[in-house]
Formats: sequence, C-alpha cells, structure tokens
Amino acid sequence: MRRFVGRSDGLDGESREDTLQGPPISDEFRISRNELRSTRFLTAVTAVTAVVLAMVMVFGFQLMRHVLGAEPRGAGGDECEEGEVDVCDEDSVCIAGHCVAAQRPNRCQPGDPCPSDCTPSPSLRCDPETAVYVPEKRPEPAICDEVQVSRFLTEIGRKCGSLSGCKAEDLKNLAIDDKEFLQLMVTFPDTVAIHFPAGKPSIAANAQAWPNAAEAEYYVESLLPLVPQLQQASAVLVVALASRGGKNADAYSLERAKVVVERLIVAATDRAGLSPAERDTLDPKIKLLALGDRKQLTPAFYGEQVLTRSIAWDRSNQDTIRSLIEQGDGIPAKSKSWLKQTINQTVFVVPIPCRLGAQ
Repeated sequence: MRRFVGRSDGLDGESREDTLQGPPISDEFRISRNELRSTRFLTAVTAVTAVVLAMVMVFGFQLMRHVLGAEPRGAGGDECEEGEVDVCDEDSVCIAGHCVAAQRPNRCQPGDPCPSDCTPSPSLRCDPETAVYVPEKRPEPAICDEVQVSRFLTEIGRKCGSLSGCKAEDLKNLAIDDKEFLQLMVTFPDTVAIHFPAGKPSIAANAQAWPNAAEAEYYVESLLPLVPQLQQASAVLVVALASRGGKNADAYSLERAKVVVERLIVAATDRAGLSPAERDTLDPKIKLLALGDRKQLTPAFYGEQVLTRSIAWDRSNQDTIRSLIEQGDGIPAKSKSWLKQTINQTVFVVPIPCRLGAQ
C-alpha cells in the first residue's frame, strides 16, 4: 500500500506525487502546492519578525543604559571603580560603576586661558600676569566685617577664647549647630572644595593608600595657588563631609580630612618651596572638622557658591561635575545620583584671614 505525502515537480517538468509505504490517507490530508508555498512564506515571515524583534530589544536595552547614565565605554568592558587609574578609556569617567563619556562645561573654569571660547563667569577674572581665569576676590576687610562672619568669630571667642584654644569637639559642635555653616565656609574668598570618589580613601585596615601618584599629582598642582593664602591666614579650617545613604560617614569624612592635611597640603607646601620653619608655622593654624553626613550640599547651592573653586581627582571628573551642574535637572537619573553624592564627598580647605578672638 502507498501513502501520499505531497507533490513535487520532476525533472521533466511534470507534477507527480511523492509516496511512502504505509496505509492510504484520505485526499483531505494531502498538501497542495499552494499550501506548501503559503507555509514556506509564513515561516520566512516569522523568522524575519523574530530577527527584527531581537534587534529592537538589543537597541532598546542599550538606549535604556544610555538614558540611565550607564552607557558602556566600548572596548575593554563597561564596569569600573571610581578613583582607580585607567579603568576607563581616555576622555571617559566612572559614574555609578560604569564608564561614560566625560563632559566639558560651557562656562569658563579656573585655569582656562583667557580670552577663550568658553562663557565668562562673573565669579572669575582674567589674571593679566598668567592670562588664565582665576576666582574673583572680595577685599579681606569686607569679608571679616560681614555679619555672618562676625557672628561666627564672636561665638568662637565666647566658647573658646580663641580658635587655637578650641578643642576639636567644641568646633565640631559649633559647626553642626550653625544652620548656615556651609554658607559661612564659602564666604571666605580662598575656600576650595576637594572632591573624593565614592569609597576613597578606604577605611579598611591595611587598605592600599589613596590617592595614587597620578591623582595626588593633580590634587597637589591644583592646590599650589592656595599656598600663599595658607601662609597668610590666621587660621585654616579643614571641613570634611560625607554623602548620605552609605555607612561609616564619620569615618570616611575623617579619613579624607587626614589625607588633605597629612598628604596633599604637605606636598603642595613642599613643592611651593616652603622652608621647614615656614611649614612649622602653618601646622598650628590647621583645625580639622570631620562632620560626616550632618551637613549636605545641594546641586543648586553648589552651582552658585562652589562650582568654580572645586577640585576633583582628575580633570575629566572635574569637568564632568561642572558640566552636570550646568545641565541642571535634565540629566539622567544615575548621573544625578552620582553628582549628589560626589559633591558631598568633599573636604573644604578654608583659609581665614580674620583674627579669631585673642590669638
């Protein structure tokens, strides 16, 4: 017996039925040539549709990564750790654990040549000697006579007699209780804000020292212009913050303050050529305040008061911080979160030119 399973065209061009051995099958189960063509067409359409859907899914996934601020850097992988050298390609920075393209702010920054194609900032002026932008300064007597500064100095005199006589805990409590303390710190014309990557330096025992050579070099070069103001100041406050949302905020802020005082300021004054005697006169002026996450900077306040005097661990990160501040609320969610954390992983170095009570 024969079982008909389909039709095909022979070499002579005539249609014929292909057969296999088996019981006969009713004509209603036979597949016509048109049915075969329809089946093949539907199969092809299904395959093409599957390929298109796969491509759409891949594109959508990559678009989502970009919108969330986690665009991969390309070759070499997209994961990274902040504060580590060469984890991202050149002109990239590490944000939220992924390498993203670094950004350049539109406004002129300290150190930019003048004139330049950047947008001038009212907080900067062109230094005729160096032909670069530097922060605009107010006269020192005006700073020392301002109501907020005068109130702060009076409070120190009342509690401690003088700044040199203030215990670290008294100064810390004074800073925490003062709701306008951060505003006060940026009132002084030579204040700088030194930013640190998340988790750096490590507070773990026997952790590798940080910053490494390249990042320390960038910090020190950026601090060099501050050395004369450190020498002339009556006191130097080193005020360390930590971002909220993590653990060990007090420990991180203290460790960062120690890095600034014990490594960066020492290296900057050495490079500036201070003698051992000059260096010895600076040490007693420095007062360290580790405030943990008790005080926080907002992006709006940062953009108005801190932006042009900030120092990050390299130029790409410094430019990216400033660019994200310029862009405002329209930045991706992960970039916004990273920015809020980074501007609070900060140590303020505040040279105070005013007399603080009886020195």
